[in-house]
Amino acid sequence: MQPINNPIISVIMPVYNIETYLVDAVQSVTDQAFPSFELILINDGSTDNSGIICEQLSLQDSRIKVIHQDNIGLGATRNKGLTVATGEFVTFIDSDDFVDKNYLDSLYLQLTNKNADMAVASIVQYYGLDDKRNSGVFQTNDTCSWDGSEFAEMGLYYETQLSQCGRLCRTAKAREFLANPGALYEDVFPSYQLAMSCQKVVGSTATYFYRMREASIQHQPFTDGQVDRLREAIRLEKLVTETNPSAVGAVEHHVVSSGFNVLRKLPSGKRYALIRKNIQKEIDLRRWRVIVNNRARVKVRVALGISLISYKLLNPLYRFGKSI
Repeated sequence: MQPINNPIISVIMPVYNIETYLVDAVQSVTDQAFPSFELILINDGSTDNSGIICEQLSLQDSRIKVIHQDNIGLGATRNKGLTVATGEFVTFIDSDDFVDKNYLDSLYLQLTNKNADMAVASIVQYYGLDDKRNSGVFQTNDTCSWDGSEFAEMGLYYETQLSQCGRLCRTAKAREFLANPGALYEDVFPSYQLAMSCQKVVGSTATYFYRMREASIQHQPFTDGQVDRLREAIRLEKLVTETNPSAVGAVEHHVVSSGFNVLRKLPSGKRYALIRKNIQKEIDLRRWRVIVNNRARVKVRVALGISLISYKLLNPLYRFGKSI
């Protein structure tokens, strides 16, 4: 494939120790029906063969650009991608995920034909070929349309809609809302800001496949940095309270859900007693307002009711490994 001098779309793909899935992720991009794109692979200090694979793939397709750097984390790497992107439009794809063949084409046509600020894809949790657990966690189509504040508020109830992946927007707009470079779960805050800046968000027939694997940030065992999930939620709550008071109920729901999901992974023992106490305090502060919020997800309201008796009663639910 000849290089594209002025690509319409920049696809940014951070890469870190993902040699098992990297080829599949890249091939899902290079096989796109939409030809005018650049794929920016940013090797974020991988210690496996991911960097070598990136170079090999770039030799096979000149639309692939490779950047190697010391490890700085996912958020900072995405920010780096935005600084080097040359396309008018940009989308993020994680290097363990993949997209359908018409992904770029569908997003681009929807965004441009409907004069929208952002186009979004359906998101499917993917466990493996023909796995019965495969399920759509966000479904949309080319008839869906929202104003930005509506989409942003909806995302506070269903976090998959506030991922930086699974969407297409103008690169200049994405550059206005960078991720917090030092935090895990860094994408909800800038994704909310981006959605709020949009006058019009449209759906599409594109599909983003989110690979469910144990080693991802969402599914790895607890580390102290995973408390960032709650910290980022509380940081977002302050912004929403100041700028969009009508969405306070939604962001309180987001804080409570984040708190439960940190508790779900928090190990037992005295070392984590203070962290557990502080998280429970944040949940307790918002408990009744979220319980009476008829837009709150059922799982969150049930967890709030059970924990009112005792947080320990949630342990059997946590063992199933499902988010709340």
